[in-house]
Parts: sequence; structure tokens; C-alpha cells
Amino acid sequence: MEGSNKKSKLIVSLIILLVSFGFSVFLSHYTYNTDFTGYYYAASTILDSNAPNISVYDIDIINRYSIPEATEFHGFSFLSSMPVAYIIAPLALMPYFKAKSVMIFINILMYLAAIAIALRLGGASGRWFAYPLAILCLWWPFIHSMRHGQLNGIILCLIAIAVFTATKNHPTICGIFLAIAALFKLFPIAIAMLLGVKNWRIFASCIVAFSVSFIIPGSLKWFQALSNNLPHFNFVYTPLYLWLKQFDFGWYWIYAATVAGFSALLVYRSKNVNYPLIASFAIPSVFLVMPLLEYTHLTLLAFSYSYIVVTTKKSIHSLLIFTILSFILINTSFFFVNLLVLNIIVSFSLVVFWAALAYNLSTAPCVEGLNV
Repeated sequence: MEGSNKKSKLIVSLIILLVSFGFSVFLSHYTYNTDFTGYYYAASTILDSNAPNISVYDIDIINRYSIPEATEFHGFSFLSSMPVAYIIAPLALMPYFKAKSVMIFINILMYLAAIAIALRLGGASGRWFAYPLAILCLWWPFIHSMRHGQLNGIILCLIAIAVFTATKNHPTICGIFLAIAALFKLFPIAIAMLLGVKNWRIFASCIVAFSVSFIIPGSLKWFQALSNNLPHFNFVYTPLYLWLKQFDFGWYWIYAATVAGFSALLVYRSKNVNYPLIASFAIPSVFLVMPLLEYTHLTLLAFSYSYIVVTTKKSIHSLLIFTILSFILINTSFFFVNLLVLNIIVSFSLVVFWAALAYNLSTAPCVEGLNV
């Protein structure tokens, strides 16, 4: 019987690999205007002996190398850190579409691995492991992220591994993994801050590891590149940011500081809350205070949904209901034609999910299944 189960798991795993690979190849060849162009240009620059490595941040990088993907964008540069440029440099050794397929495939596998980690941390097994994993394969922010050739699957996996190491009492390693995730996009540092409320070594090691990465020449130009490209991202500013900015720029930062401070206070008051729950709470908390939020960033919510669903299946029905409501609203909001409506629905869904988690942290910090 045990041998039969192992054989079935092996067959399912092979099917998942084949489907993921086929999906990667399809997206590679039939998508355009993707962010992968920037990654491939950066990789090509690192391997180009005639180009200084710091030029990965040149605003006209889009015109340096000829690639076969159709794009309407001009002037976008590489927006991750210099270490990431070195990490992805081997992609330039492959033809463009093969490299794009590999990148998408790696992101899919790491996304699935991250969900598996979250489910295991929640004690899931059997159908409570298989069903959430299958449903989260239909998480539209993740699918949209793959369509755009982004690296959110890698970031999510790094965060999941970080949380796992924290549960094994390795706070320094946890902080290092969060620092690596922050080299792709900055906001994992905020997740490290909330985890650091429980154990200061997590945040301290994250900041140290993140800072050490800047010994690589040209790394500081990353921040300049982010600043130069902000005007191109006006369409993803959150509705709340745009609304508060009408009155006074400072009001938004007062709001952000209030949410961040309240979130930190809740974690501090619940000292016995476990790391997976803090991470599940930290992710929507970070998204609520980000003035610039892309739909694809919401890929990271898959960790929160996974953990909360399997740990509340027998209790805290209100939290389970609001978790599922948030999932459904965000997943379906993408199909609204009006971008403002989409952003309002996303913001509302984040508030609902965050408030439900905050309420349960403040009123029942020792609920069975959620805390250690």
C-alpha cells in the first residue's frame, strides 16, 4: 500500500513538472511586453566584456541588445539589485525564448515549493495539502506574474524558506534569506521588521546581509534607477495614496506609519504567536502601506492564504470566511475593465484580510492551531 502511494505521488509530481514546463514554453513564445526583457538585457550586459556592469541601470538599456520579443516600451531599465544581475547572468548564455522559458519554469517550481512549505507549516496533509495547492495554482496574480516574466515566485519561495528556518530556531539564516528576497524587490525588508519584533536577530541579520551586498561596485545606482523609473508606474499607485496626496503628501505617510506601528504593536503584544502567522499577517500589512502596488505583487499572499486556511479549518470560522472572501475578490478583480475599480477592490480585500488577522491577533493570541 505504501509503495502504491509513493508511485502515485511520483506520477503526480511528473505530471506537474510536465504541465509546468509546457506552460512555461507556451508563455515564453506567446507573450509580449514582458518584464523579462529587462532581465535578459541585464544578464547580457553582465556577460558583455565591452559594457561596464553598472550599465545594467542605463535608462536606454532596452536599445542595447536586439531581442525577438515584441515590446511597446522604451526607456525601461533593470529594477533589481546588482547581485540579482549576476545571479541571472547565465540566462544570457541561452537563446532568448529558451531563457525566458527557463525563468518562468523556475518561478513556477519555486511558487509551488513555497505553497508546499506554507501548508506543511500549517500541518496540512492529504487532501488538506492537495486541494489548497491545486486551488492556488489558479491564483491569478501568480498567473499574471508568469505572463509578465516576473520573479515573484522566487521572492515568495525565499520568504517561505526564511519563515521555515525561523521555526527551526535559526533567526540569522531567516534574516539572510529575507535579505536575498529584498535584493529582488525591497518590500521583504518590511516583513523582516515584523518578524524582528518577535526576534530582533531576524531584522538585524537581514539589514546586515542586505547592506553587505552593496560592496559590489555600482550597487548604489539601483536606488537611482528606481527613482528614475517611478514616473513610468503611475498606473499602479494605490487609490488611497492618490486620494491622500490630493490634500497633503504627508498624510499618506502618517497613515502608513499608523498601520505599520499598529501591526508591530499587535505582534509585540502576542509574544507567543508563531513565525508563520506573523509572516501571514506581515504580507498584507506591507501591501497596505505600499504607495505603489502592482497586481503581480499579490502573488505573495498565497503564503498567507495557504497557512491561514489549513490552520483555521476547524476553528475561527470568521477568519476563514474573510480569508476566502479576500481570495475570491482579488482573484476576480482582474477581470474588471476599469483599472480604478480593480485597485479599489484589491485595496478593500487587503483591508478585510488584514483586519480579520489583526482582530484575531488582538483577541485570541493563543488560539489552537495558529500559535505555538
